[in-house]
Amino acid sequence: MPMPRCLMIVLCLAALCGRALGEAPTAPAAAPVDPMARVIADVNFQSVSLDDALDFLQGIAPDFKAVVVRDKGVPQDYPTMKIKLKNVSLGQVWSVLQAANPDLEVQPVGENEGPTPIYLIRVKASSNVASPEGAGAVPAVHVYPLGPLLDAMAAKAGNQAAHGGDPLDRVLSLIKATLAQVSDGGEPVLQVHEGTRTLIFKGSAEQEAALEQVLSALAPASAEEAAGNKRNNEDLQQQIELAKTQAAMQAQKLEADLAELHQRLAEEEKNSLDRTAEAERLKVRLEEQTDRMNDLKRRLAEQTDELTKQKDQAAH
Repeated sequence: MPMPRCLMIVLCLAALCGRALGEAPTAPAAAPVDPMARVIADVNFQSVSLDDALDFLQGIAPDFKAVVVRDKGVPQDYPTMKIKLKNVSLGQVWSVLQAANPDLEVQPVGENEGPTPIYLIRVKASSNVASPEGAGAVPAVHVYPLGPLLDAMAAKAGNQAAHGGDPLDRVLSLIKATLAQVSDGGEPVLQVHEGTRTLIFKGSAEQEAALEQVLSALAPASAEEAAGNKRNNEDLQQQIELAKTQAAMQAQKLEADLAELHQRLAEEEKNSLDRTAEAERLKVRLEEQTDRMNDLKRRLAEQTDELTKQKDQAAH
């Protein structure tokens, strides 16, 4: 029985579609992203342990894998990190951590077995690290950013040759002179990481405090602090202008009140003079009336005497 024409057309279209789908090219797999190239906007470790620092970095770059092992006698909280950097790659942060901590031995594992290696971090025993049974303080290892400080010093100095040379040399000279005044802690370690313009420090707590005092004294005001100072100055200037305006208005009011008091005093004095004059006039009139009254009494007495005499004469 011959196949209907419409059914043949449908079967041909289905065959063509199936062939087209079977020959569709497969999309190439995306190349893995190197976690070390990931840029971190803000890294701020303040006496953070190595394990916590790695947790933070792995949270930002999940492809970054690291395992920490410690030699016998190394405390679990050693080493601690103190780093403050902005807009740096994970690789730069990792380089600073290794440079700041010579007791760390890093070895990538499985480089050929996956997209990214796993970093095995060994914390070696060091004579500077006190064992749990021993006594003594663990020297601090911290990293300080010098970029903003050096830029501010260079901008302020202008011509370096005329102002004592390279700002970095001046900063290091002042730091060394300050640390030389600290009697305890032995010889501190100072190293500059030029790639990130950071200072790597290792020393006692007293030396750390002295170093931070130097950096705090030299640190320029941040943009936020400068803006805050500017706003405070503007607010203060507005308050001064407002106080001046209020004082001027109060002075004008006092002058007007004083003028009114002078006018009222003059009117009172005038009224007092008028009352005094009126009193004098009334006194004169009273005296005149009294004289007239006395004159009438005298005349009445005379008339009475006269009438009495006439009466007596008429009686005789």
